[in-house]
Amino acid sequence: MIRINSTSGRRWIRILMYLSFLVVVAYLAYQLPYCHDDWKWGLPARLRLMKRWFRNYNGRYLGNITILLLTRSVAAKVFIPTLWMIWLLKEIDRGLSEKNCSENKNSLFLLLLGIFLLTSLPQSLFQQTYGWFSGFANYVPPAILFLAWFNWTESIYTEGMVRESRWKLLALPLGVATQLFCEHVTLFAVVYALWMVIYTKAKSGKVYLLHLLYLSGTVLGAVLMFSNTAYRADSGKISGYKSISASLTVMVSQLRETVIDFLFINNWLLNSVLAITLIWLLIRRGKRSLADTAIAIIVCGYAFYSVWHSVCPEWVFFSNQAVNDSIELLMTLAFFVSVLLCIWRNVDPRHRLSICILLLCSAAAAAPLMAVSPTGARCYYFCYVMQCMALLKLIQYLLQEKSLSLWYPALVAAVAVTVLGAVYIRIYMANGVTDRYRQEQIEAAVESGAEEVVLPIMPYPSWRYMTEPVNDSWLKNFKEFYGIPEDMTVVFQ
Repeated sequence: MIRINSTSGRRWIRILMYLSFLVVVAYLAYQLPYCHDDWKWGLPARLRLMKRWFRNYNGRYLGNITILLLTRSVAAKVFIPTLWMIWLLKEIDRGLSEKNCSENKNSLFLLLLGIFLLTSLPQSLFQQTYGWFSGFANYVPPAILFLAWFNWTESIYTEGMVRESRWKLLALPLGVATQLFCEHVTLFAVVYALWMVIYTKAKSGKVYLLHLLYLSGTVLGAVLMFSNTAYRADSGKISGYKSISASLTVMVSQLRETVIDFLFINNWLLNSVLAITLIWLLIRRGKRSLADTAIAIIVCGYAFYSVWHSVCPEWVFFSNQAVNDSIELLMTLAFFVSVLLCIWRNVDPRHRLSICILLLCSAAAAAPLMAVSPTGARCYYFCYVMQCMALLKLIQYLLQEKSLSLWYPALVAAVAVTVLGAVYIRIYMANGVTDRYRQEQIEAAVESGAEEVVLPIMPYPSWRYMTEPVNDSWLKNFKEFYGIPEDMTVVFQ
């Protein structure tokens, strides 16, 4: 008989969790209808783009190829997102494993909590990543690839040393691959790779081939991406709709109006769990200094405000929007600094640097987005994953300090994940059935030569980025993608 509190029992439960997660993600990917930018990937136009290696389009080469595969093959539509998500789960599990501990009694609870955080992200972020193949292909993979690199080299932060690896040559292609999905992660990865070389040299007195290979890979990937003529075809424009500005005024305005919302304020659940964890940390330390009291007030106040903001988004401090944005910016800066200070002051040196670096990576990756307009929630998936990883590591540190029974917390997390999975299955199943019915109606109308085709509206549109064309341009893309004649009228009702 396998006992849950035994090492073998936890191993089998983890295997069962991975299998269940794989099945659920594969089913959801199969049911997910195409939408928005996916419609632009009609076969003739996109193959012409690929033949000229996406010249004047963008430098997201691996992202573009992934989208082509997702929109051409049902098998690719199922297995590519599934494999990426399983890899993400594996990297989270690997990052939380204690390399010097034979038994990881807390790993099952932390893995369940990680799944819960990854599936309960803000709705706008959900619909632009998990609910949209084009968003998924460009923004989810680089977060996983970078996390793989962070886990690989984290020992320099936790142990002050670099672990030698016979697989070090893989650092070069890993660096290149990370760079070919989205621009802001590309810029960040180069800076982080350079930081690793400098920090390791200062810490250990030598430069390692592993870090040099990764740095070379990130530089090579960045050059490959930004050599695409799309980034210099029209000064300050990308793909015809995104503008770039190095103006300090524009960047501060973008930070106040957009970046802080997607980066911190909208993450109300993550902020709440983080605030509870930090209060737990302060209680464990038994400190009641003025600084710690101020930190507790700030993190709890900000967490409450982010919850309130999600419930009443129309509420403002003042009618002047600029003043309101400035107040939110100051609150966010105070929150972020307080979180870093709380961790640095109360977590032991072996763990605090790694946790703080993850939080700083989240902010640093969002920094280039201050110069880009417009940006969507999808651009901040990388940041959300880094914040989740930092939170999980902080909880892991607290659990290590004292032996606690996590049977009921793990049970609660398992129930929450199961309920979320059931909800998503229902949502995606309903949308998937409607999407297949749409395709049947389209095929019937085309075969009969009808002048008009009536298509149903998706039952759960808020879980996808765009469910119906909003203008003539998108309607043209929609018709091309589904093979609808240009002169046929399309009605959604």
